[in-house]
Amino acid sequence: MSKPTRTKLDAHMERHAALMQRAWKAHRSHLYDGAAKQLGAVLGTDELEIHFATMPARYWQQNDLAAVTWHLETIHQFFETLADPDMPGTMPVLRWRPGRERHLLELALCTWDRPGLLAKAAGALAGAGLDILQADIYTRADNVVLDIFHVSAAGSRRAPTKTQLAAARDRLVDALRA
Repeated sequence: MSKPTRTKLDAHMERHAALMQRAWKAHRSHLYDGAAKQLGAVLGTDELEIHFATMPARYWQQNDLAAVTWHLETIHQFFETLADPDMPGTMPVLRWRPGRERHLLELALCTWDRPGLLAKAAGALAGAGLDILQADIYTRADNVVLDIFHVSAAGSRRAPTKTQLAAARDRLVDALRA
Protein backbone atom coordinates (compact mmCIF):
# COMPACT_ATOMS: atom_id res chain seq x y z
CA MET A 1 0.00 0.00 0.00
CA SER A 2 1.44 3.34 -0.97
CA LYS A 3 1.82 6.22 1.42
CA PRO A 4 -0.50 9.16 0.63
CA THR A 5 1.36 12.16 -0.72
CA ARG A 6 1.12 15.57 0.83
CA THR A 7 -0.28 18.09 -1.61
CA LYS A 8 0.19 21.83 -1.84
CA LEU A 9 -3.38 22.18 -0.63
CA ASP A 10 -2.58 20.10 2.46
CA ALA A 11 0.43 22.31 3.22
CA HIS A 12 -1.64 25.45 2.69
CA MET A 13 -4.40 24.17 4.98
CA GLU A 14 -1.89 23.33 7.72
CA ARG A 15 -0.32 26.81 7.50
CA HIS A 16 -3.77 28.40 7.58
CA ALA A 17 -4.80 26.35 10.64
CA ALA A 18 -1.57 27.31 12.45
CA LEU A 19 -2.12 31.00 11.66
CA MET A 20 -5.71 30.85 12.89
CA GLN A 21 -4.65 29.14 16.11
CA ARG A 22 -2.01 31.82 16.74
CA ALA A 23 -4.59 34.56 16.03
CA TRP A 24 -7.09 33.06 18.50
CA LYS A 25 -4.40 32.66 21.16
CA ALA A 26 -3.42 36.31 20.67
CA HIS A 27 -7.10 37.36 20.87
CA ARG A 28 -7.60 35.37 24.07
CA SER A 29 -4.42 36.84 25.55
CA HIS A 30 -5.70 40.34 24.65
CA LEU A 31 -9.00 39.56 26.38
CA TYR A 32 -7.22 38.29 29.49
CA ASP A 33 -4.93 41.32 29.71
CA GLY A 34 -7.85 43.71 29.19
CA ALA A 35 -10.06 41.96 31.73
CA ALA A 36 -7.23 41.87 34.27
CA LYS A 37 -6.64 45.59 33.78
CA GLN A 38 -10.33 46.50 34.09
CA LEU A 39 -11.44 44.05 36.77
CA GLY A 40 -8.31 42.76 38.48
CA ALA A 41 -8.84 44.81 41.64
CA VAL A 42 -12.42 43.54 41.97
CA LEU A 43 -12.07 39.91 40.90
CA GLY A 44 -8.55 38.89 41.69
CA THR A 45 -6.34 36.57 39.71
CA ASP A 46 -8.09 33.34 40.78
CA GLU A 47 -11.47 34.30 39.30
CA LEU A 48 -9.85 35.43 36.06
CA GLU A 49 -7.77 32.25 35.81
CA ILE A 50 -10.77 30.00 36.45
CA HIS A 51 -12.89 31.80 33.85
CA PHE A 52 -10.18 31.68 31.20
CA ALA A 53 -9.35 28.03 31.95
CA THR A 54 -12.91 26.68 32.06
CA MET A 55 -14.94 28.43 29.34
CA PRO A 56 -15.44 26.50 26.08
CA ALA A 57 -13.14 27.48 23.18
CA ARG A 58 -15.98 28.95 21.09
CA TYR A 59 -16.62 31.53 23.83
CA TRP A 60 -13.33 33.28 23.05
CA GLN A 61 -14.13 33.41 19.35
CA GLN A 62 -17.59 34.93 19.89
CA ASN A 63 -16.91 37.67 22.45
CA ASP A 64 -15.01 40.93 22.66
CA LEU A 65 -13.46 42.58 25.71
CA ALA A 66 -16.61 44.51 26.65
CA ALA A 67 -18.65 41.30 26.63
CA VAL A 68 -16.05 39.30 28.55
CA THR A 69 -15.80 41.93 31.30
CA TRP A 70 -19.60 42.12 31.54
CA HIS A 71 -19.76 38.33 31.79
CA LEU A 72 -17.04 38.24 34.46
CA GLU A 73 -18.93 40.84 36.50
CA THR A 74 -22.08 38.72 36.17
CA ILE A 75 -20.32 35.54 37.31
CA HIS A 76 -18.67 37.43 40.18
CA GLN A 77 -22.10 38.66 41.28
CA PHE A 78 -23.37 35.06 41.15
CA PHE A 79 -20.61 33.92 43.51
CA GLU A 80 -21.29 36.86 45.83
CA THR A 81 -24.95 35.75 45.92
CA LEU A 82 -23.83 32.22 46.84
CA ALA A 83 -21.92 33.62 49.80
CA ASP A 84 -25.08 35.27 51.17
CA PRO A 85 -26.58 32.87 53.75
CA ASP A 86 -30.06 34.30 53.15
CA MET A 87 -30.05 33.43 49.43
CA PRO A 88 -30.79 29.96 48.03
CA GLY A 89 -27.83 28.36 46.27
CA THR A 90 -29.80 28.08 43.05
CA MET A 91 -30.73 31.78 42.86
CA PRO A 92 -29.77 32.97 39.37
CA VAL A 93 -28.11 36.29 38.65
CA LEU A 94 -29.76 38.25 35.86
CA ARG A 95 -28.30 41.33 34.20
CA TRP A 96 -29.61 43.36 31.27
CA ARG A 97 -27.84 45.65 28.81
CA PRO A 98 -28.65 47.16 25.42
CA GLY A 99 -28.17 44.78 22.52
CA ARG A 100 -26.37 45.26 19.22
CA GLU A 101 -29.54 46.57 17.60
CA ARG A 102 -31.94 49.22 18.95
CA HIS A 103 -34.82 46.83 19.48
CA LEU A 104 -32.78 44.20 21.33
CA LEU A 105 -31.78 43.75 24.92
CA GLU A 106 -29.16 41.30 26.07
CA LEU A 107 -29.83 39.21 29.16
CA ALA A 108 -26.97 37.50 30.96
CA LEU A 109 -28.17 34.64 33.16
CA CYS A 110 -25.70 32.97 35.51
CA THR A 111 -26.43 29.99 37.74
CA TRP A 112 -25.41 26.37 38.27
CA ASP A 113 -25.99 23.94 35.41
CA ARG A 114 -28.87 21.52 35.88
CA PRO A 115 -31.31 19.51 33.76
CA GLY A 116 -34.02 21.57 32.10
CA LEU A 117 -32.33 24.92 32.73
CA LEU A 118 -32.54 26.20 29.16
CA ALA A 119 -36.15 25.07 28.73
CA LYS A 120 -37.18 26.77 31.98
CA ALA A 121 -35.41 29.99 31.03
CA ALA A 122 -36.92 30.03 27.54
CA GLY A 123 -40.40 29.35 28.94
CA ALA A 124 -40.05 32.14 31.51
CA LEU A 125 -38.96 34.65 28.87
CA ALA A 126 -41.76 33.64 26.50
CA GLY A 127 -44.27 33.83 29.36
CA ALA A 128 -43.14 37.40 30.03
CA GLY A 129 -43.86 38.38 26.43
CA LEU A 130 -40.32 38.27 25.08
CA ASP A 131 -39.00 36.71 21.88
CA ILE A 132 -35.56 35.11 22.01
CA LEU A 133 -33.81 36.06 18.78
CA GLN A 134 -30.48 34.49 19.70
CA ALA A 135 -29.13 32.48 22.60
CA ASP A 136 -25.46 31.91 23.36
CA ILE A 137 -25.20 29.06 25.86
CA TYR A 138 -21.96 28.52 27.75
CA THR A 139 -21.23 26.02 30.51
CA ARG A 140 -17.88 26.28 32.22
CA ALA A 141 -16.01 23.15 33.28
CA ASP A 142 -16.96 23.97 36.92
CA ASN A 143 -20.71 23.76 36.00
CA VAL A 144 -21.28 27.52 36.10
CA VAL A 145 -23.70 28.45 33.33
CA LEU A 146 -23.56 31.76 31.51
CA ASP A 147 -26.46 32.02 29.08
CA ILE A 148 -26.77 35.15 26.95
CA PHE A 149 -30.21 35.81 25.46
CA HIS A 150 -30.86 38.50 22.85
CA VAL A 151 -34.52 39.41 23.27
CA SER A 152 -37.18 41.78 21.96
CA ALA A 153 -40.84 42.37 22.76
CA ALA A 154 -42.86 39.43 21.41
CA GLY A 155 -44.05 39.79 17.84
CA SER A 156 -42.40 43.16 17.29
CA ARG A 157 -39.14 44.85 16.53
CA ARG A 158 -39.32 46.87 19.74
CA ALA A 159 -37.29 46.71 22.89
CA PRO A 160 -39.05 45.08 25.83
CA THR A 161 -40.92 47.38 28.20
CA LYS A 162 -40.01 47.81 31.85
CA THR A 163 -43.12 45.80 32.71
CA GLN A 164 -41.96 42.92 30.50
CA LEU A 165 -38.47 43.04 32.02
CA ALA A 166 -39.88 42.92 35.55
CA ALA A 167 -42.14 40.00 34.58
CA ALA A 168 -39.19 38.21 32.96
CA ARG A 169 -37.10 38.66 36.08
CA ASP A 170 -39.86 37.37 38.37
CA ARG A 171 -40.59 34.38 36.12
CA LEU A 172 -36.92 33.50 35.72
CA VAL A 173 -36.24 33.70 39.45
CA ASP A 174 -39.32 31.57 40.22
CA ALA A 175 -38.44 28.98 37.58
CA LEU A 176 -34.74 28.72 38.37
CA ARG A 177 -34.41 29.07 42.11
CA ALA A 178 -36.12 25.75 42.80
